[in-house]
Amino acid sequence: MRYKTQNALTKTCRRIFSGLCIYREVAFPDLTSDKGFLLRYDIAIPEVEILVEYHGCAKFVKFVHKRLSSFKRARKHDALKKAYAKHMGWVFVEFTARDNVRNESLVLKRIEDAC
Repeated sequence: MRYKTQNALTKTCRRIFSGLCIYREVAFPDLTSDKGFLLRYDIAIPEVEILVEYHGCAKFVKFVHKRLSSFKRARKHDALKKAYAKHMGWVFVEFTARDNVRNESLVLKRIEDAC
């Protein structure tokens, strides 16, 4: 379900930012986990310096993860990505499973509010 909704969010961003390049699963070489793995943003729109993250239910519900440690690690990675975006001067926008990511007005307002 996460990827279906993430795909819908990508399509919505493409409609809003038509003519701009939109990339999926974007990593920066100096943004890594404590184990050295690259952390990736779900969507990047470099021309306007916007990074978008979609958080499905797994980011908020502990029982989806097999161990509490993996849940905490996922939350830590989210915090690292948010801080990195701010440090780089990029706009960082988060959407959750509760958001209607197919609604262009909602997505655009969330992006504008983050700017």
